[in-house]
Amino acid sequence: MKIKVKLAIGTTVLFLLILTLGIVGTLFINRLATDSGKIIKDNYASLGYIREMQKALDKMQSLKRTSLSRIAPDSLLSLSKDKKQTREMFEKNLTLQQKNITEAGEKEMVEEVSTLYNNYLGLFSDANPDLNDLESRYILLNEKLNDILNINMGAMNVKNTKAKDTAERAIFYISVVGALTIIFALLLAFNFPGYIANPLIEIKDKIKEIANKNYDQRLTYKSNDELGELAAAFNIMAGKLSEYEQSNVKEIQLEKTRIESIVKNLDEGIILLDKEKKIKVINPAALSLLKLSNQETLEKYAPDIAIKNDLMRELIKNLTDESAANGNILKLPFRNEENYFKKEIFRVEKEKGKVIETAGYIISIRNITEFKKLDLAKTNFIAIISHELKTPIASINLSLKLLNDERIGKLNEEQTKLVGSVKDETLRLSRITGELLDISQVETGNIKLNIEEVNAEDIIKYSLEVIKPHVIEKNIQLIPTVSKNLPALRADLEKTVWVMTNLLANAVRYSPENGVIRIELHHSLKDLQFSVEDTGPGIEPENTEKIFKRFVQLGEKRQKEGVGLGLAISKEFIEKQGGKIWVQSQPGVGSKFIFTLPVA
Repeated sequence: MKIKVKLAIGTTVLFLLILTLGIVGTLFINRLATDSGKIIKDNYASLGYIREMQKALDKMQSLKRTSLSRIAPDSLLSLSKDKKQTREMFEKNLTLQQKNITEAGEKEMVEEVSTLYNNYLGLFSDANPDLNDLESRYILLNEKLNDILNINMGAMNVKNTKAKDTAERAIFYISVVGALTIIFALLLAFNFPGYIANPLIEIKDKIKEIANKNYDQRLTYKSNDELGELAAAFNIMAGKLSEYEQSNVKEIQLEKTRIESIVKNLDEGIILLDKEKKIKVINPAALSLLKLSNQETLEKYAPDIAIKNDLMRELIKNLTDESAANGNILKLPFRNEENYFKKEIFRVEKEKGKVIETAGYIISIRNITEFKKLDLAKTNFIAIISHELKTPIASINLSLKLLNDERIGKLNEEQTKLVGSVKDETLRLSRITGELLDISQVETGNIKLNIEEVNAEDIIKYSLEVIKPHVIEKNIQLIPTVSKNLPALRADLEKTVWVMTNLLANAVRYSPENGVIRIELHHSLKDLQFSVEDTGPGIEPENTEKIFKRFVQLGEKRQKEGVGLGLAISKEFIEKQGGKIWVQSQPGVGSKFIFTLPVA
């Protein structure tokens, strides 16, 4: 049976009980009203008539006595009038009573009263009646009136008792029907909401368990209504979810096994940490490098391991800062020889609502020894080629000098131009060769720094002397700004002058004719800051980091002037001395190159 039908039946029964209660109440109220009306109409009216007749009879008897006594003649008229009114009143009520005969024997008594009244009225009308006879008739008539009065009063008592019985029965039946109505209403009020709510509460609890991935939940509620259908549908859904979850678990387990197999067979070391920095996965390659076992690492807190393991300490260093941690090259013994490894950290993220949270970290230790060897071979090749090129370049320079010597022979104008062009290209080739030698020294780690106390103003002075001819050629204005009382630097004077000269040369190269170059030197508590600012075309924001990488060239002028090593070498020289270098630029306005070096 559907809930709708059950609810309709319940409300219908309740309505019928209330209707029955109303009908019973109405019937008994009408019956009580009828009984009360009968008492008033039948008996109470008779009592009134009898009492009025007794009053009239008493007054007639009193008037008769008065008339037989000696009274003044002028009062006889008034007395006669009173007698007439009293007789009329008695006769009027007697007539009304004759019309209101309701009780058994009452009619005979009323007729007897009428006869006695006529007898009494005969003596009453006589001028000189026998007073004793009149009195006896008066008493007899009065007694008969009392008999009628008693009959009606007795009837009133009987009817009153009947009305009480009716009232008691009304109270009983109304109470029974009312009690049934209340009981049914209470049963409906207490049971029906529970009948609906209890299954819904159970369903709600089961849904919460389903939400917590507890798919074994089932509803035991059985009925033929909508809730039974809902419970059946819920059980089907839970079964399907359970099957889906089991299949997913199997797939996930299979995928996990596959991934673990892949991770284990990788030459690359892999360490997976959760957000609490506990080691969840570590492959044999990483264990071999760390010289630890699974028992010593799995589910262990990585910083605790790092206390006794230097490599682990290096691996989790800057764990939350990927930009600082990634790209570090580690030199480690592996398979009886030194190998190079690149450390990379990847942050595992998950979405929680609209917030992205860290779920863990993946540490990759990739063996780049082969690449390093190839890079070293390339660097050595470049160094050898650059070194070998120096001799022919020197010979070309010597030949150019001889060609310009008039003792050998005078050159014509066209030949002079050609010699000048060859000289310029030779100087460019010599500069490129020098840069290649410098970068090869940096890459092989053979760069040697002569760190000493240096006067910062000397760096600017020597650099300006080198760049002065180019400044004069383009009529560029140099504006140096140097703070007073500068402390000494801890730096390599030659390398730092090379960096400053390279920055000034670039500024002159990209500044327009009659341009301005600002050179500033300031100091703080820990370092000195050099800056070179030009009014050239500027650099796009996306290229401000790229420009310090090797062989990066931006624009046509850069391609003609070099191979893109100057700023890369400058960065290596400055960072090797413990400083930093960067650029601030805005397209169309100019660029400002800044580097710092520590004070002595």
